[in-house]
Amino acid sequence: MSMIETILKKERQRNEILLGMYEEELSKLPKGKIIPKIQNGRTYFYLRFRSREKVCTSYLGKDKNTLAETEEKLNRRKVVEKLVKELKAENRKIAKLEEKI
Repeated sequence: MSMIETILKKERQRNEILLGMYEEELSKLPKGKIIPKIQNGRTYFYLRFRSREKVCTSYLGKDKNTLAETEEKLNRRKVVEKLVKELKAENRKIAKLEEKI
């Protein structure tokens, strides 16, 4: 086994471990978007997301801390989704390189 094959194998293993960790984290994070609704001069915040074919809405409450925490989790979800996409692209490149060797 050449040095390049060893490096590719280790990189693939590292990517698989990271993918598993990130996908587990994604399953725990909320998805969707925070939607403000104004009724009778008051602003209410809802989390709107898609569950299969259905669009669902859940009330977040008036608490600013809960709203900030949910917004932070949604931002983290975007970052993790981007990382997963990049790791999958890396895995495809590694597979192509392994075919050539």
